[in-house]
Amino acid sequence: LASFSCDHCGYSNNDVTFGGAIADEGVKIDVNVYSKDWLNRFVVKSEFATISIPEIELEIPRDTQKASIKTIEGYLRATADGLKFNQEERRLQDPDTAMRIDEFIEKLERMCDGKDMPYHFLIDDPSGNSYVQNPHAPAKDVYVSSIELLTICRLPQSITKEPSKS
Repeated sequence: LASFSCDHCGYSNNDVTFGGAIADEGVKIDVNVYSKDWLNRFVVKSEFATISIPEIELEIPRDTQKASIKTIEGYLRATADGLKFNQEERRLQDPDTAMRIDEFIEKLERMCDGKDMPYHFLIDDPSGNSYVQNPHAPAKDVYVSSIELLTICRLPQSITKEPSKS
């Protein structure tokens, strides 16, 4: 776990580096976010995981917000912050696209404020190393479903480990 924050420019980074092996099975996690309280759940996202919210056609590719630990709200706010980057310049060069991005940012902010609910926060992780906090542990979390998937069929070639043929 590495954390960095610059008081001068405001840049921050909370990366997670997994030291263990890739799990035998990948995982798909579906969190039903139905109240503002659920936004405070911690999510461990591996470097291979993709996050999506189908209700707003959002997909956070695995390389965009790399391995990290944030709350659900934290992932939404980081996405909004990323979309805000260069938005002033975009307004000058492509006002229509900038307007659509502004509308999407507003939608994300309403979701963070608990105004647009419910929705599904999905994590698809072929490495099987992502996790969503269960505040009711050891009781089953009825608002989170998880499906384990055969890893070898789903892993990107860049993370499969085949013996070298040298």
